[in-house]
Amino acid sequence: LTGFGLSVWIYEQTGQALPIALNALFFNLPRVLLAPFAGAIADRYDRRSIMILADIGAAVATLGVVVMLLTGRLEVWHIYLSTILSSSFSAFQDPAYRASITMLVPKEDLARAGGMDQMSFAVQSIITPLLAGVLYAGFGLQAIIVIDFATFLFAVGALALVHIPQPQSTIGGLEDSGRDSMWRNATFGWKYLLKR
Repeated sequence: LTGFGLSVWIYEQTGQALPIALNALFFNLPRVLLAPFAGAIADRYDRRSIMILADIGAAVATLGVVVMLLTGRLEVWHIYLSTILSSSFSAFQDPAYRASITMLVPKEDLARAGGMDQMSFAVQSIITPLLAGVLYAGFGLQAIIVIDFATFLFAVGALALVHIPQPQSTIGGLEDSGRDSMWRNATFGWKYLLKR
């Protein structure tokens, strides 16, 4: 919701498409750059904690936008910074979330869980812009951000109540004794993908 609302706000302030495109770049670039390391971290550390910290970090970035908006000091570069921060936290949350599914869902139901996850993403892609547009037109950017902030609190609360088992860490079928660096884990993933 906030991403769509901020894009509309950027266009209202600038009247140009380039700042919106830059914001999209700032959303995608950290995710691409951090993905190999985020996956290695999600495999090595407690996934529930990673998701909670990522939600809190994204909420703090959103809160910064709210403060700037309410004080009348919000500028486009503030949104760029918030987008970079939120995207960076999301880069760590996504692999932890996806890997957690395999730990929570029985093996025979993994295909169905994956399908439901993909369907929820598709529904979200359709409903979110529609809902954000209606909220923006009726209540303004503040309402969108408040709702989005409430979802962060709900997500952290839900994660605090759920136990997510942590699998034994392995690299390439060999036991990971902890001596391997994050860099080695990340490069292993890239080499594995490139080889196949």
